[in-house]
Amino acid sequence: MLTLFPSTNPERYAREFLGQEPRQIFSEIYRKKLWGGRFSMGPCSGSGSRDPTVVAPYVEAVRCFLSKLGGPSVVDVGCGDFHVGSRLVTCAGRYIGCDVVDFVIAENQRRHPGVEFVVCDAVTDDLPRGDVVLVRQVLQHLDNRQVAQILPKLCNYRYAIITEHIPGFADFIPNLDKAAGPDHRVNFGSGLVLTEPPFNLRADNIRVLCEVTEFGGIIQTTLYERPTL
Repeated sequence: MLTLFPSTNPERYAREFLGQEPRQIFSEIYRKKLWGGRFSMGPCSGSGSRDPTVVAPYVEAVRCFLSKLGGPSVVDVGCGDFHVGSRLVTCAGRYIGCDVVDFVIAENQRRHPGVEFVVCDAVTDDLPRGDVVLVRQVLQHLDNRQVAQILPKLCNYRYAIITEHIPGFADFIPNLDKAAGPDHRVNFGSGLVLTEPPFNLRADNIRVLCEVTEFGGIIQTTLYERPTL
């Protein structure tokens, strides 16, 4: 969902958001427009949710997959400004957008009255039931402890489609920890690889749905069928 480079200095955000919960952190990010959109009226989830080079391949790949399932129920975790999710709704029998920021959800409800939205902290709250869960460039902004708390919940879905921004070179060290905030691990040469320690996510089938080389790395979308830990 979120790819704009707010800073190459992760320590700044580690200090700024120290001790805050996700609801506080991401509310502040949207209020201060740290992901862009300074001249827009509503919330903005960043260039990773607006740049056609990034968004179009993702939408095409996910729409194709959802269409083959014949109208599944879809849960969009960290739906943000819904610029991307709005293009997937017609492929779902039921679509639920979840985000931790209440005023982002309120704006989505105003703009998309036919879609169900829920204020939800994926770290601490239960997630809505469904067939497919989408987590697009969300985990990359969290610390390892928070990611580890979310992953068991994703195993309740038959399919998890997870997008992460990873470095563009093969020998990076995965899963280096960071403080939760607007930046991500690519800024210091790491990225989340959920099948590697300390997460060790497994699935009956794992395949890459799409990859886009952009923003100093690779934005990779992976399908996990019947994920488990």
